[in-house]
Amino acid sequence: ACDVLLDETDRLLATFNALLRISRIETGRQHSAFAPADLAAVMHDVLELYEPLAEEKGVVLDGSLSAVTRFCDRDLLFQAFANILDNAIKFTPAGGRVNVALLADSGRAVIT
Repeated sequence: ACDVLLDETDRLLATFNALLRISRIETGRQHSAFAPADLAAVMHDVLELYEPLAEEKGVVLDGSLSAVTRFCDRDLLFQAFANILDNAIKFTPAGGRVNVALLADSGRAVIT
């Protein structure tokens, strides 16, 4: 029970820190965590992290990831992608499929 509480506390603290970083970025006070990031590698890490949860629930994860690099905060993107994938798995019925795609389109990174 204590381990569960500690994990939840760590998750809440990470979320709070992410919100604080977003606020600082929006006000122009923090761009120190910005660096070129391989978005396909970020998405791959998220897919790898959630694969066991998807398998446990009977959901197939399918990723089609093109090489795309952007100047960004990798940790914030990882958390955003993780939140979206977590919800997709949570709300996909057993036997379903979650398709994730990353591609470059007219100079933009497109994630579906």
